[in-house]
Amino acid sequence: MPKKSKKKTKVAFQGEIGAYSEEAAFKFFGNNILTIPCPNFTDVFKVVKEGAANFGIIPIENSLEGTVGQNYDLLLKSKLKIFGEQALKISHCLIVNKGVKIGSLKKVYSHPQALGQCRDFLAKMKLKAIPFCDTAGSVRMLKKEKLKDSAAIASERAGRIYKMKILKRGLERNSQNFTKFFIISNKQ
Repeated sequence: MPKKSKKKTKVAFQGEIGAYSEEAAFKFFGNNILTIPCPNFTDVFKVVKEGAANFGIIPIENSLEGTVGQNYDLLLKSKLKIFGEQALKISHCLIVNKGVKIGSLKKVYSHPQALGQCRDFLAKMKLKAIPFCDTAGSVRMLKKEKLKDSAAIASERAGRIYKMKILKRGLERNSQNFTKFFIISNKQ
């Protein structure tokens, strides 16, 4: 007699596989979930509202860069409920393609919040900060485009997922860098 398979909880998040939001989802729900990457925060709300995901996870506030205003606005406009919250310690890495040296870097791509959290490092290294849709997405783009004069700022996990080289860890201007995430749902 076949075993009944238990359906995995589906959790939507903004960004690519390896994003901090996905990491926070695993921390809150455990590893036995199915994560659903979404291109933007509006899509996270839409996917949850339409029932394609059981939950969504959104960053709401960072200890260094403040609130994520767009998500407060989306919460106010939606009928979704806050199911829970999760804090995640954020430690940023400088990630490059294999063979790239720190001296050849001119630009760094990442989400604007991550760039702000690492502004002191970027200024010290005289690197041009280029905003990108998300941290893990910047790593994915860097690999796809095979950029040799650029780096991404993202999590160590994102570096491992995309098989990239981590040049430096702990880029954030304060080691007590935390982001609070809300878990959103149609139910309470």
